[in-house]
Amino acid sequence: MSTKQNKFKKTHILVAAVLLLAVLISLIGGAFISGAFKVKTTETKDSNHNYRFLTLSNDSLSLTGKIVASQSQTLDRPNGRLIALKIKTGDTVTKNQLLMTTYEGSYHNVYAPYNGNVVVKDSEGNANIEIYSDQLLLSASVSEYDYSKVQVGQSVQVASIANGYEQTTQISSLAKDPQVSSLSTTAKYALSANLDRGFIDGQSVKITVLSSQFKIPTGSVKKNTVYLLKNGRAIKRRIKADKESSYYLVTSGLKTGDRLILNPDKRLKNGCKVNE
Repeated sequence: MSTKQNKFKKTHILVAAVLLLAVLISLIGGAFISGAFKVKTTETKDSNHNYRFLTLSNDSLSLTGKIVASQSQTLDRPNGRLIALKIKTGDTVTKNQLLMTTYEGSYHNVYAPYNGNVVVKDSEGNANIEIYSDQLLLSASVSEYDYSKVQVGQSVQVASIANGYEQTTQISSLAKDPQVSSLSTTAKYALSANLDRGFIDGQSVKITVLSSQFKIPTGSVKKNTVYLLKNGRAIKRRIKADKESSYYLVTSGLKTGDRLILNPDKRLKNGCKVNE
């Protein structure tokens, strides 16, 4: 074999070796890279869907009213000569306390029918007693336009205009028949609520009726259930609600400050993470 042929043959062998080495390096490198950067995909219950939210608030109703005694009456004075008058105007009395004694052939006594305060009125030597119960009431009225916003048992905040004293109580009665008034053509209905002794009979007060109902879009409710956002998670909440034309009127299950998810879907589950 000539020198030229030997040189050609060695060149071919060298080229083949280089190609083989390149193939081996490619295979090994590919396997290494594939193994080093392979990403494991796992299913997650977290939701990255763009949900919309509504912070719930209710519309309060403002009224004015008066503090009145729950009971009051003028006590009948027995016939006869006044023997003893045991009380004076402004006194506080207890139920069955002796107030007055008269005599006409026999003694006749007058007793307090309940706990309260008394006013003594003396006309031509004839003393008459008025008694006002120490149980106080809120007396107010609501117009026909706001009547649907109040109900018996609903919470109200009552504040004295004079000294700012406040109490939260519940409406104890709501009239079904309007008050008779010649001053307004708008029908008004009486309401009342029990109060403690921090108020004074006759005081003027401001009243805030706290609504326990919320209007929420129909799309946010699924089978009487809604989802709230709390600490970045969806929280499933059962509610009681009445369906109106374009919204639900929620009567229980929600409170002021709750963040309602407006557009829940099938991907939204209780406890799953929700991006704001």
